[in-house]
Amino acid sequence: MYNLAISLSSSLTVFLALWLSLPSDYKAWGIVLGLVLFFGLNYFLSKRIMNKMEALMTVVSKELQSQRFEKAIRLLQGGFELGKWQFFVKPQINAQIGCIYYLMREDEKAMESLKQGFAKHWVAMGMLAILYMKKKDMKTMEETFEKAVKASPKESLLWSVYAYCVLKEGGSRDKALDILSRGLKKLPDDDKLKANHTAVANKEKMKMKNYGEMWLQFYLEKAPPAGGQKIPPYMQALAQSGKGRKIIRR
Repeated sequence: MYNLAISLSSSLTVFLALWLSLPSDYKAWGIVLGLVLFFGLNYFLSKRIMNKMEALMTVVSKELQSQRFEKAIRLLQGGFELGKWQFFVKPQINAQIGCIYYLMREDEKAMESLKQGFAKHWVAMGMLAILYMKKKDMKTMEETFEKAVKASPKESLLWSVYAYCVLKEGGSRDKALDILSRGLKKLPDDDKLKANHTAVANKEKMKMKNYGEMWLQFYLEKAPPAGGQKIPPYMQALAQSGKGRKIIRR
């Protein structure tokens, strides 16, 4: 990516210039200054892209809250240009686009974007797994959930959705209990996970409504607004999710 290329080429230029011009006793300074320049320049350039992403998400948020979903998607697609500069920007944008399509109930478009999304965007990964479930591709559903919980092990709802989907498609309670137990190892004090573990162990319905509106965004129980024309409260949360999201530097 451009940021890495610029940082690397600039630091190498400085290093070689100092290495060739300085006396042998001072050549080590070439290495030190080259490294300082590399990390400093890479940080500055990454920060610049981060600021542009935050500005983009501010505008996208307003469009989502005004129910202009297609315009929000077009704005996000325009942000792909930033992906040329910074690693992981394009996958993060694809994840956001996929979430919007999912909430609009446009499953095929959602899957296309979510498959290119960012593994650490756990909501997007959960939605992708659910779309595989709808296609009865249970193997890929489980692989996707496993990838998601590995990348975001501290997300209580993700573990519960995983177990819920396993049960929904006729999986064993032992398997669902194992998933919830693994979640509790990562989040031992999480009351929602504890409640769901107890419910599954007692052959009761999982208590997913404990998660509030964040649970509703997956459309696994309550039907979405007709035609996707009204913006639900949890879509407003999605609109805010890009603000302040840390861009992975590399």
